Amino acid sequence: MWYSAYLLMKGNSPTRSPAEVLWEESIVLVQAESEDDAAVKARAVGKAAETEYISATEETIRWALERIGCVSEIGPTISTGTEVFSRFLRSSEVESLLKKFED
Repeated sequence: MWYSAYLLMKGNSPTRSPAEVLWEESIVLVQAESEDDAAVKARAVGKAAETEYISATEETIRWALERIGCVSEIGPTISTGTEVFSRFLRSSEVESLLKKFED
């Protein structure tokens, strides 16, 4: 069975304030026997994505898995148009998503 899993990654630097932390939400696909197994596999994907590097501004940036969110069963097959993730949003969440990143 295929599942989608929501990963929340946190990008942090010792030189940045908590307000300057970057976040990345990622939806990944995992093939698993159960929802619990899918969550375990999604956690492994998130942990494998953790990294640390020196940025162009010479900061040490560390990306770490913060949490696994919703794990949803998709079905046994995937084809064009298969929904892999959806969620309901409040107006304030939509406003935040539509706001441009400020450099």
